Amino acid sequence: MAECYRAVAGVAVVLALLVVWVPRTAAHGEAAQDAFIRTRTVAFYDVQFSGTEIQRGEAVVITGKFFMLKDWPTGVDKPGLAFLTAAMPGPVMLVQERWINGVFTPGSVTLRQGEEYDFKLILQGRREGRYHVHPMVAVQGVGPLLGPGVWITIAGGGAVANPLTLRNGETIDLETFALPRIALWHGLALVLGLAWLLYWIAQPILRRSLWVASGAEDQIMTRRDRWVASVLGVLTGVAILVGFLTTRASYPYTIPHQVIKVDIRSGPQPASFMQIKRAKVHYNPVTRTLTLAGEVTNTDAQPALLKQFVTSMLTFRNADLVPRGEHLLVLDPPGAVNPGETKRLTLMMTDPIWEQQRLVDLSQPQLRFGGVLIFESATGDQSVTAIDAPLHPYFRSAS
Repeated sequence: MAECYRAVAGVAVVLALLVVWVPRTAAHGEAAQDAFIRTRTVAFYDVQFSGTEIQRGEAVVITGKFFMLKDWPTGVDKPGLAFLTAAMPGPVMLVQERWINGVFTPGSVTLRQGEEYDFKLILQGRREGRYHVHPMVAVQGVGPLLGPGVWITIAGGGAVANPLTLRNGETIDLETFALPRIALWHGLALVLGLAWLLYWIAQPILRRSLWVASGAEDQIMTRRDRWVASVLGVLTGVAILVGFLTTRASYPYTIPHQVIKVDIRSGPQPASFMQIKRAKVHYNPVTRTLTLAGEVTNTDAQPALLKQFVTSMLTFRNADLVPRGEHLLVLDPPGAVNPGETKRLTLMMTDPIWEQQRLVDLSQPQLRFGGVLIFESATGDQSVTAIDAPLHPYFRSAS
């Protein structure tokens, strides 16, 4: 018994030290995803957040577009079943509504390569704090693909409600529904788990290690060990059975979990009057400069000017149009592409974000790079042109 007390005291001390000494950490998990997947699958652009500071219970609306690139990485499943949602650190916000091409999509959707989709997400603030939030498209067989994110601050003061009407006509609030029952069963599971854990922590580990070293493995499980395991196993089984019967008696009106799949029809697609050939991509890790070059042909009747380049969650804007700001590109030669003209354009994008977000990773097995070029004609029409090309690293110095 004394050993048990010492073990419990040791665990308590360790937990207390972790709570007191461990500093707060923050990280972007999307940077762990392979670069060739993020840059060659989905490109997000024109993403807008209705606000970045809200009260609990208030809503934030995220709107924008994403383009499903036509050329996907080798070994990655082609897009089919997908799900639109928001990436955030836990249930700090409620996803109230999600729309794609004007269609309400509570469940999974079907998406097609080479098409552009409009989306809208309505989120409700739930927990106070400051959180990084992204729109996200999760694609079956690929994983979560994130759009640009912002920090959203949720202040206290407002009330949070998540009402739901049941089959019997009763309206409940999912924020508080059956909390005592949930706490009871979680507490019971915690007690059983701790009992099992503490029993084995209290065992003399050195003696058991010597038994294994001497070949006396049959002595490791004693009669008392088997008795304790049997008792805890029976108690666990009884708890599961009682929980099932009481829950079924308390909630007799149930329906199966619904598997919803919405077939999203193709919406109006942006024009593609700009064609690109012989695209090449170079990256200099010394200067952190990505250079994209290719022959561009304007098949429209109006001059067209490159406005931005989009890859994954990043949008690089033409520095001639937006002289200040983050994520800029330098276009050479500057100016528009005239009707019927074929011009070789070079885009230079120097930015530490390439390595901060691991969007150009030279250690990957597929050194290819993709994205979307967005041109705008003199009449305001846009052309969305996708590119996918090999990525060539070079190591010239800044001088």
